[in-house]
Amino acid sequence: MSNPSCGKIAKIKKIVCVFLSVAMLMTACSCAKTSAKKTTDDDLKKFIEKQEVTLADQETSNNDKASSYYSLGNATLTLDKTRKVSIRYVPLGGPVFLELKDTEGNVWRLDIPENALPYAETISMQLAGDISTDMLSGQLNAGVVLQPEGLQFIIPATLSITGPKASTDKSVVFFGDQSGKYLNFAAKKAETDKLSVEVAHFSSYILYTPVSEGEFQQAAEMAAESYKEAVKEAKAFLKTPISVPPVPPDYTFMCKDEDGENASEVRNRALDMYIENVVQPEKDLIIKLLASGREVALLDQNQEAFYYAGLLQLRNIKKADKLIASYKNDVDKLIPVMNASLKILKEAQTLGVDISIQPYLDTFSDWMVRAADKKIKEIREEHNYKAMGPAVSLIQSALIFTSDFQVSQDFSRKYLQKLKDAMTFTVNYDASLHSGIANQRMTLKGKVELSWLDENDEKVFTGKGEGEYVSYSNSSPNTTRIDYPNKYPVNMKFVNFSPCDSKTVDVQVDTIGAQTEVWYNPELDQKSSDEYSFVNFMAEQLFQDYKQEDGNYLFQVPFTNNNAVMGSESFTKTASISYPEEGSASGSIAYTIEIKHTPK
Repeated sequence: MSNPSCGKIAKIKKIVCVFLSVAMLMTACSCAKTSAKKTTDDDLKKFIEKQEVTLADQETSNNDKASSYYSLGNATLTLDKTRKVSIRYVPLGGPVFLELKDTEGNVWRLDIPENALPYAETISMQLAGDISTDMLSGQLNAGVVLQPEGLQFIIPATLSITGPKASTDKSVVFFGDQSGKYLNFAAKKAETDKLSVEVAHFSSYILYTPVSEGEFQQAAEMAAESYKEAVKEAKAFLKTPISVPPVPPDYTFMCKDEDGENASEVRNRALDMYIENVVQPEKDLIIKLLASGREVALLDQNQEAFYYAGLLQLRNIKKADKLIASYKNDVDKLIPVMNASLKILKEAQTLGVDISIQPYLDTFSDWMVRAADKKIKEIREEHNYKAMGPAVSLIQSALIFTSDFQVSQDFSRKYLQKLKDAMTFTVNYDASLHSGIANQRMTLKGKVELSWLDENDEKVFTGKGEGEYVSYSNSSPNTTRIDYPNKYPVNMKFVNFSPCDSKTVDVQVDTIGAQTEVWYNPELDQKSSDEYSFVNFMAEQLFQDYKQEDGNYLFQVPFTNNNAVMGSESFTKTASISYPEEGSASGSIAYTIEIKHTPK
């Protein structure tokens, strides 16, 4: 599961898709006919179910456990030096493709998805013509050699063949090593005028289309022999011990690129490599079974490829169970274990394995809740505001995995309130003004509590508070002065604030001073209300750069993570002001904002 993008509820479904969108096995065999005869290998299933799974050393990978050297035969390839294409594959550079046309008009295309490899590599595809072999009496149409030899993909590539020789379901695709040795059936998917095969590692691929009944029968016999050997190999492997590689280093929930440029993508590719190691060698054996089993089924011959493939996948299910049991109390192991398990479970369903997925989803939901709790704790105790996005994603993903709707709704309200309480801030501000008219000076202060608005608009924090006038003086002390504290309401917002993406906290303020100021005349001992706000007048004159069309002010405060004071900044301006009646005089204003983290 790759990894999640921080602070964007709109991306939650995409994050869940990352959890669930694991590479599937070739499912071309889903159209194959399965045998109705009862299997005689129920003892194998019982043996697997009773096996204990061990955590293996990472160095002794499952990939080294089984390797089949059974071969249909060999072919001799003559490479066409004039028909070769290459491309430089770069991780994160997007998907790429290579394309060649053979002498019979077939187009060979290799599509390589993004993140298929964790490193840059020059990849080439070269046409092979004049292919000869002693294993078939018919002519092998054409083929390609993919280089570098033995290159392993994290996410499989797709080799497609479009053209006249790929127009019949009788066409088959063989794969072997770079020189054409150790040929076996590739698991093909047939469409109109097109065949496609999944490419997990580089080798040679050869297209063969029987044109006579004798050639067709010969291919059928070859498929039956290949299937027989695949079953024999699978049965032998099913009796071997089961081990699974331990989980790689912690996969913590964080903002994209928080730990360095492209670091999230690097972690995700490492995760894909780990998952591929978990499901091997069972996956390769399943592909062999289904590829040869499909050819047998197309000939209306009995086969049980899905049954033995299901037994192999049962081993992988036990691996998933072992990983869950070993790491379910460690929230930083959630993503590797969950992604590997979901991949295994999805493939098990494809193979028709009878298994209930909901208990796994409930386990992962509880696991996500613990991870969300950890993130909320980081917000409260470490002032890690960037933990908000991952926390939201975990909460919403946990809801999707929960089977009980009412429980999920109660859970949603509870956790979203916990998150709101954790992401609560107090904005303290101080304002001081000086007017050259009568040499007036005035100071104000205020406090506003802001909290996250709701889960539907995750970038907005709103709050209400109160400001007051603290002092006033002018050159004529006996004249009318402000009647402080003269308290007034203040509304603020953090606009478009996303801890993972924002460099500043954009603080929107609806007013600098009171809308109606109360003044006191000491000589007359009389108070009066004045809807002409002296403070707001000066603010409008001097803070024009911060004034918005809607009448609010917008101040950008530098954002600081992992600090109780999330941001602090002073805004000052001095200029000549044209007063309505008194004429022009100098004026100045200073406005200081301090954002403190005050979780409830």
